[in-house]
Amino acid sequence: MTGVWKFAPWVLLATGVLWVLTVLRNIYAPELLSFTHLPRVARMSLAPLQLAAGALCIVVGIGGLRRSKR
Repeated sequence: MTGVWKFAPWVLLATGVLWVLTVLRNIYAPELLSFTHLPRVARMSLAPLQLAAGALCIVVGIGGLRRSKR
């Protein structure tokens, strides 16, 4: 079971970074690799929430890494 807890912070960190990069792509280059059926206005209205969720994943991942070092 301890192997899962050592791997989880890295997964959270990678998820957060990818999420933030995706939101930034939706904001600055909305037509680049667009696979969603949502119109641009709908994606823009969700951008702040998605950015906050990605940042939260990064913070929790870093916290988990710091905790596992102890």
